[in-house]
Amino acid sequence: MVKREHTERPPPNTSSDAEGKPRARKTEIVGANLWLPTEESGDTTARPDWQDMGLVAPSLLPPPRRLLRHFTTPGLEKPYLHFLEHRIQRDPRDLLSHVRRVMSEHARGDAEGTHGALLDLFLVLGQRGRPLRQRLLDLVSGCLTKEQRRFFHDRLESGVKTSDVTAEVPRSRLLQPVVGATNH
Repeated sequence: MVKREHTERPPPNTSSDAEGKPRARKTEIVGANLWLPTEESGDTTARPDWQDMGLVAPSLLPPPRRLLRHFTTPGLEKPYLHFLEHRIQRDPRDLLSHVRRVMSEHARGDAEGTHGALLDLFLVLGQRGRPLRQRLLDLVSGCLTKEQRRFFHDRLESGVKTSDVTAEVPRSRLLQPVVGATNH
C-alpha cells in the first residue's frame, strides 16, 4: 500500500483557504483520500461529513470479498489456483490459502475442485475450527453432491481423518499417494 502525505497547495496568489486558515493535510492511499486534521488547519476535532465528501460511511458498505480474487482476463484463475495448491502442499496449516482455494473453486463452479479443497481444509483442521468448517460447508453445499454433503456434515464435530476417506478425491492435494520409493 502506497502512502503519500502532502498539504494541498493553495491557488497561486493565496496562501490559505477562503477564511484565512491553512489547508488541511491529506493522506492519499491508493485510490482513497483520507482527511486528517492538523494543528495548522486549526480544526482538530471536526470531521468532514461523509456525504459532503461524496463517500459512503464504511459501516454502510457491503462486506469485503477480498478473499476472492476477481480475474478480468479469462484463464488467469487457473495459475492462481495452481499457486494456492502448491502453497497448501508446502504449508498445510496456511488456512488463508485453504479458504481462498475453496472460495475460488466454488466461484468457478468446479464441483470436483470445491470438494477437494474443502476436504483438504477439513483434514488440516481436524476437530478444530468448527465455525469455519460449518460456514464454508454452508457456502459451497450447492456445489457438492448429496453424499459429499452428508460426509462433511456427519464429520463437523469429529473432524475428518485420512482413514475416513474411502473414495478417491483427485483434486485433493493432501490425500495424494506418495509416488516412488520412501525408504533410504
